[in-house]
Amino acid sequence: MRFIPLILLLGLAAGCLPIPHTTEHSPEVRGKVLDARTHAPIQGAKVFLYDHPRTSCETDSAGYFCLRATHNFHLAYVAPEGNWPQGTYYDTVDFSHRGYAAREITTFGEPIADVLLEPRP
Repeated sequence: MRFIPLILLLGLAAGCLPIPHTTEHSPEVRGKVLDARTHAPIQGAKVFLYDHPRTSCETDSAGYFCLRATHNFHLAYVAPEGNWPQGTYYDTVDFSHRGYAAREITTFGEPIADVLLEPRP
C-alpha cells in the first residue's frame, strides 16, 4: 500500500496521467428501414454493430430504430495521444430481416438516411 504513491509518481514522470475517462466506442445511429420495392416500413428488422453484435436493437412498427452510443472506459491517458487500455471504434452497422437480403452500412459517424432492404426472391 505504501508503494502506490511511488507508482503514481513514476507513471506521471513517464507521461501517464492516471485519469479514468471514456471515449466513443460507437456513435448513436438512428434511421428508418424500408422495403426497397414498396418503401413500406419493415417492423422487427434487426440492427446491430457489425463487430459488436451484442449492441443491437429492432425496428418499430413504423420502421424506425435507434442504436445507442457506446463508450470505451480507460484508466489513464498516456502521452502524446493514447489511452490505457486502448479502446476500439465501431461504425459499421448491419441490417437484417427474414425475407430480405442483409445490408451493411459504414456510417463514419454521420446520420443514416432511409435504409432500403431488398426482398429475397
